[in-house]
Amino acid sequence: MSIKFTEDEFDLFAELINVAMGRSAADLAKLFNHFVELKVPTISIASSESIPQTVIENSMFNEGESVTVVQQKFSNSDILNGRGVILFSDNTKQAILPLLDLTLDDIESDDIYDFLLELSGQLIGSCLSNLFNQFFKTVVKFSSPEMISENQTVRHIAYSSFELDHDVYGDILCSKINFVINKVNFQCDLFFFIDTKSLGFLQKSLQETLSEMF
Repeated sequence: MSIKFTEDEFDLFAELINVAMGRSAADLAKLFNHFVELKVPTISIASSESIPQTVIENSMFNEGESVTVVQQKFSNSDILNGRGVILFSDNTKQAILPLLDLTLDDIESDDIYDFLLELSGQLIGSCLSNLFNQFFKTVVKFSSPEMISENQTVRHIAYSSFELDHDVYGDILCSKINFVINKVNFQCDLFFFIDTKSLGFLQKSLQETLSEMF
């Protein structure tokens, strides 16, 4: 890896992520009118060359399990550029049926996919907006969320949808989360792909914050 965080830098960023995710839970609760509990995310940094294997090893789903993948790009001038990607399993789609007053016959309906797109946009957008608002005091711009893969295995999408330009994505920031909405268990993988330049800027900002703290 070309980017290596110290333990203090990593701990500070993990703490900021946790605070941002907590605020995101409140934002999602207002949107869907259901109590939302976000679990503490697992965060790691890996080389972009190992992205497919990193996805497989960090996914909470089996590599042979069928998933639907939603992507949303984000940017903030020269400070931040990257994309958020969420993996939903078929079990996740089944779990949201009661919230939409649907049955198993509707598992492939447009209502399900519209909900997943809206949920993904809110989850990625809320988390990053809260994070960079409190840390950098800046606004992040987002593209519309898009479905880039449907009903493909984790292994297949890892090697077909996660092949990024290594010259741009020298390193990847990876976060895995799960959450609960009104006692309906949702499990999903959330991966943040941040380009090398942005990750370097993030590290510099963490160092400046740590120096002010001590």
